[in-house]
Amino acid sequence: MTWDPKKALERMKQAGDTLAQRARPTPEQLARLKEAVGQGQQALESGSKAVAQKAQEALSTDTGKKVAAGAATGALAGAPIPVLGPVAGAVVGAGVGYWLANRRSEPDAELERRCKSLLPSERAEELRQIEDLYDDGKVTREHYERVRKLLED
Repeated sequence: MTWDPKKALERMKQAGDTLAQRARPTPEQLARLKEAVGQGQQALESGSKAVAQKAQEALSTDTGKKVAAGAATGALAGAPIPVLGPVAGAVVGAGVGYWLANRRSEPDAELERRCKSLLPSERAEELRQIEDLYDDGKVTREHYERVRKLLED
């Protein structure tokens, strides 16, 4: 038996045709596939809208701004480090930003007790001090507003 290239080519064509027939989806399969793709697109659109809305809400707060700034700084710092990389740097930076935004020097009850125990002249001085800290960026707007309200009551 000798090898005939024409017969081998013909057999390969037949095998290819057989595979093409088996791989061709039926009309019902195509309809189900189109329906699934449509549902997937709708889910992605609604999910992306919800994520965009939540991100916009989060970035409008002081904490969100500090987390975003920390993530950006971490990504830049992590980019040249081969092991860390920008993604891990962004995660670490976001964590540091969150910590910086939410650290508190004293519990609210202790703060309230201390503010209420001050004399009027002491309250004015304390208010000036908290305003200076806020202007220097050492306390958050929320903390400043809370202390100012306690001191002015």
